[in-house]
Amino acid sequence: MKIKALLISVLLTVLIAPLACAGTVVNYPMFQSIDGDGNPRSGALLYSYIVGDAIPKALYTDKACATPATNPVVLDSNGEAEIYGLGCYKLVLKTSVGVTVWTMADFCGTQDQYVTYYYPDSSAADHGATGDGNTIKYAVDDIGTTNKATIFLRHIAATANTDYVFGTTDNYTSNTNITFIFENGARLSPSTGKTVTLPSPENVIVDPEQQIFTGAGLIAFAKPGTAYPEWWGIDGTADEVQINAAMVGNTGGVIKLLPRTYTIADDIAVTQKSELVGSGLNTIVTGSVTGDMIGVNVGGGTAWSGGAIRNMQIQGTASGRGINLYKTSRGFVVEDAMIYSDDIDYGLLVTTSYDVQLRNVRCVKPSRGQDAGSFGIKLDNANAPTIIGCAADGYDNGLVVTDATGATINPNILGGYYQFCNTGIDIQGGDAGIIAGVYTEENDDENIFISGTGSQANGWEIKRCYIPDAAATGTIGIRVGVARYTTVWGDGRYGATTPIQLDAGALDTLVYANATVTNNAGAGETQIIRWDTGSWRLFKTLEILNDLTKVPSIRLSAGAISFADEDVSPVSYDAVWGRQGANTVGAGATTYVSPGAGIRLKQSDFNSSNPPTNAELISEFGAAATVGVGFTAIVDDADGHANEYLIFSDGTKYWYITAAAAP
Repeated sequence: MKIKALLISVLLTVLIAPLACAGTVVNYPMFQSIDGDGNPRSGALLYSYIVGDAIPKALYTDKACATPATNPVVLDSNGEAEIYGLGCYKLVLKTSVGVTVWTMADFCGTQDQYVTYYYPDSSAADHGATGDGNTIKYAVDDIGTTNKATIFLRHIAATANTDYVFGTTDNYTSNTNITFIFENGARLSPSTGKTVTLPSPENVIVDPEQQIFTGAGLIAFAKPGTAYPEWWGIDGTADEVQINAAMVGNTGGVIKLLPRTYTIADDIAVTQKSELVGSGLNTIVTGSVTGDMIGVNVGGGTAWSGGAIRNMQIQGTASGRGINLYKTSRGFVVEDAMIYSDDIDYGLLVTTSYDVQLRNVRCVKPSRGQDAGSFGIKLDNANAPTIIGCAADGYDNGLVVTDATGATINPNILGGYYQFCNTGIDIQGGDAGIIAGVYTEENDDENIFISGTGSQANGWEIKRCYIPDAAATGTIGIRVGVARYTTVWGDGRYGATTPIQLDAGALDTLVYANATVTNNAGAGETQIIRWDTGSWRLFKTLEILNDLTKVPSIRLSAGAISFADEDVSPVSYDAVWGRQGANTVGAGATTYVSPGAGIRLKQSDFNSSNPPTNAELISEFGAAATVGVGFTAIVDDADGHANEYLIFSDGTKYWYITAAAAP
């Protein structure tokens, strides 16, 4: 604001006083004072003060308001002075001998009509104090919490940066009505141990790449929003310092990384409920960090929900961890991220966490693959995690689960794009997980391994996975080790040298797959239902009814499928197929599953009639009364599998289901 020329002192009062703090200044080229006879007041003295006080407040001799004028300003022989002001003033004009001509109690000027601007003086010693009316605190207090206004922080061109120092902690949480504009080069600088709290990032008008914060103290936002670490002064050396400062200052908000390379020397620590979001794969976080490149650690504090790491690439040069989620609770998301490094041995580690969501995360060792003990993704004591659309290439193990309950792995690609893994998926422990729709590309040892090397893995389901023909001799498609209640089913492809292998310790395994099974399990350890090519149509009939592994029983009802007595017309009959129970292998037929106490399932190949007669069934299995209620069998015609039937006993007679036609 330039205090412009005035013809007479009375005119000054009339034109300026009504403008208050939200109008426009009168349009004269210079300040001028003329007495009642029309003569200039040569040597007159213009004093400037804080409004409502006797504390001096500086006027300036230049438009940039960089050079304070003397106070009082001495008018020249024409009664003129070129002076500029910032904000509001009390003005007092006196003659050259000190006689008061007039007093203006509240004069405010602005560069923009209808908007109030305040221009704090960067040279003020402490902008957290009122000072002489030229501080940020003074402007905030003067504006209050209702009137809309703008605080404009200027940069003095003669210096590299213009710092507004806070020697006192100040909190502007309630001042959401104030906008802060930073001229390029202007910065807030809280001293050690001091905190400046701004309303929110949305109250700041500044370029994302411009530094506006410095100093040893803390800048915080009362309401989280989207903040950029460049505001804290990214310099390309130890960028985690500025990123972490943004995390602390904007906890619960979004820390937005630009499409550039950020070089770190220590870990980036994601704070409570915050999101670290890049700009795609052109956002690269790199550095030599032996611990975590990016870490999330709730620690022993109260569990919290939410938070995310998204849209970036991590390239480390040391054998540390790309991302480590430790004690992360409920719904943390890692999404659209690539960990791309020959040196990082542990791509993404999830430990002691709940409901973590991993989506479209690729962990890659592009050229030096299969370093011993390395892994792409590892879940350790992680309950209910979901892994969707992820991939791991070139590690010793692509995906490792040491302890996870209720994991969902669907669908993912393990190995084969850059390098092969030794083991695609290794389930070393944990219960009730699902591996579905996974594509494992010719890994060197096992593609999917329920190993149970940490603890017995219980209740894992593997369905509709795709394993192409193996590149290396001796590979195994699906291998089941120390595990119980494992189910393998669905019309996937199992093209490894050994499609499916059951080891000693594989208890109560159900296989519903069109693949060769190598059964190395000990006697009495494993019960299998296995449909080979000729009897696949029976599996397809059952498949459309329900997923055997997801419900405690399957109820087959009239109308859904036809039931018939062996010698009479079809009748209505309900049968319940129970779950696992004790097993006894019967002579003359192989028992594959015992789905409940007193319920046995047998498969038998013999030349039966079409349909089988009661006499044939008695000859094969014994009388219906002998086998008891709930006895279940599969009758498979030995001559080309032309006729297949599912047989039930109600304790009196046999019933059968006619299987669907062969696909």
